[in-house]
Amino acid sequence: MKLFFLFTICTFLTFSCSKVDIQTSINKAQALLKEQKFKEAEETLKPCLDAAKKNPRILVLYSLATSGQQKVDETMLRADEALVILEKMNSEDGIIDSEALTHIGQAYINVGKYSEAESILEQSLTLDTTNSYTAALLIEAELKQAKTLRKYALKNKHLKLAENFPELKNSINYLNLQAITNALGMNFDSRYVTSTLTKAYNKEKNNPAVLLNLAYIYDQVERIPGRAIKYYELYLTSVEILPAEHTQADKVKRRLTYLRSRN
Repeated sequence: MKLFFLFTICTFLTFSCSKVDIQTSINKAQALLKEQKFKEAEETLKPCLDAAKKNPRILVLYSLATSGQQKVDETMLRADEALVILEKMNSEDGIIDSEALTHIGQAYINVGKYSEAESILEQSLTLDTTNSYTAALLIEAELKQAKTLRKYALKNKHLKLAENFPELKNSINYLNLQAITNALGMNFDSRYVTSTLTKAYNKEKNNPAVLLNLAYIYDQVERIPGRAIKYYELYLTSVEILPAEHTQADKVKRRLTYLRSRN
């Protein structure tokens, strides 16, 4: 799954705004965000910005709308404003809105501010340790900061959070990351890697990442070219409708040519 779209589960249903038209605008914006209509959501929320001092969630929704359009400066401005208001509410009333913090973290991720996202998501998860959505975003934020998968495999600290949430632990993304961090990390276990990726494959047989990693393991680790060829071919089929620049198709084709000549 693409974590980018996880914010569609927002449940911002109660607000402190007293004006009916503002509440109506907020409800409409939520619906638009769920449909990934980011520009329309932004335009809907603009008239509500004056009310944001009493309701920082307006700014949270607004930052999600602008982050979906890759408006980095506007997203950071509104998300930072929301954080200031949330902190003030916390100091005055003891109100800690962990859900709002999580969605600010999502907005940061959307515009590539991964270290900022990790920091705010760590805070949110401390406040609500049962939120699997926050944990998933935290794993994503850490992963996207890593310059290489090997560095991530050696240093990651948040992936283990998935063990606490069945819906994450059993997901394709988690199984795939588990296998890769094991394969590239210090405690390599080829049987574990293969069995984990096979479990992921049995869940979703057309997942390109799983197919490519299975092919790589059988090619470079297990040294079983016949199986590697099978999964490379399945990978090419799974990505044939995608733009070439978004896949590893060219590299896989070259590797297939080599393996077939030797097999």
